[in-house]
Amino acid sequence: ADLLKQPEVERVLVFARTKHGADKVVKALEQDGLKANAIHGNKSQGQREKALADFKSGRAPILVATDIAARGIDVAGVSHVVQYDLPDTPESYVHRIGRTARAGASGEAVALCAPDEIEKLRAVEKLIRQQIPAEDMRTDKSRPIVAVKPAPRQQRGGGGAGHRGRGGAPGGHGAGQPQRPQGGNGHQAPRAAHAPKPAGGGEARRRAAEPRGEGRKDRSWREGDFRDSAPAFLTRGR
Repeated sequence: ADLLKQPEVERVLVFARTKHGADKVVKALEQDGLKANAIHGNKSQGQREKALADFKSGRAPILVATDIAARGIDVAGVSHVVQYDLPDTPESYVHRIGRTARAGASGEAVALCAPDEIEKLRAVEKLIRQQIPAEDMRTDKSRPIVAVKPAPRQQRGGGGAGHRGRGGAPGGHGAGQPQRPQGGNGHQAPRAAHAPKPAGGGEARRRAAEPRGEGRKDRSWREGDFRDSAPAFLTRGR
């Protein structure tokens, strides 16, 4: 209301995000002595035509509209565009401010940004590739506008500052050392617990599986003559 009471403000188009929000803004402006109308999907055709006629003639120089309802509005001489709510998409910001300064006329666009809409403002600045001049008009300035985000926690097993990896190379794996694959959560996958398979046939694998020092004892029966202790039917006729 303080902004719209300035003498240079002639015809203002105010954008709200929702239909209920548009009616709420109109009610608040009327309580401050400003004549305003709302136009949105819940209004009848007669109510929308009357609001648009009052806006063009100057009887109600403030028109509060939603994005969908404002598509059919083409009124010359709009001195100011005020975005009471920042849009969800940054492209809508450009379409909104295009309602003023048409056909070589001058105009001014103002956006009201709540602390929880800072990210939407940053998205607009990224789209238009320039920083929008801002002024902090909050009554309570004891808190910062943007909450400070905590620093991300350092992941284990990658090599941070001062960490020396295998092979003596600072900050990671040494030369020639293969890097283990990463797991789903960013950590290195644990090494496989299986021992490497020895080359060769089944006999070599069987020998590798036997405990050390017991293989010779188990094979001692092959080196001796077991015929004396063999069953009678095997030694018959010897």
